[in-house]
Amino acid sequence: MSARIEIQAGTSWPEVVREYCIESDLKNKAGEFGSVTTTAVTPFRDIAWSLASEGDVSQPVQIGDGQWAVVQLEETIPREEPEFEDVKIDVGRRLKAIREEELFLEKVAEWRQDYDVQTWPEHLMKATYAPVQREVPSVPISVGGR
Repeated sequence: MSARIEIQAGTSWPEVVREYCIESDLKNKAGEFGSVTTTAVTPFRDIAWSLASEGDVSQPVQIGDGQWAVVQLEETIPREEPEFEDVKIDVGRRLKAIREEELFLEKVAEWRQDYDVQTWPEHLMKATYAPVQREVPSVPISVGGR
């Protein structure tokens, strides 16, 4: 009998994982894989996000190296948007830095026209600003495979 059929017949997820899962870490955690975001780099991301409702179980899916997985969606956790007050100082700093960079580049362009300005880019340090990491919705899933 396949893992998916056993789950549909009412066998508990931990029991099915103990029977079918070949990956020891997942087996020891009773198939608890953790949350999967829309930007996660895992073969389980597309499987998890294809499931419509909590409790849904995927068809067996080949995940590489001859392994197959069945995924059960436990819950969908909605993304929480930060409050403006929590991000306004950081956003202000980033906007100020962007404007300062623009003004600097305008000034350099002006100097290049007026003077014989030479630059050595390999010796200049360019500050970079990392994009704001936004939390994305995640889907906790359990994974069992064979």
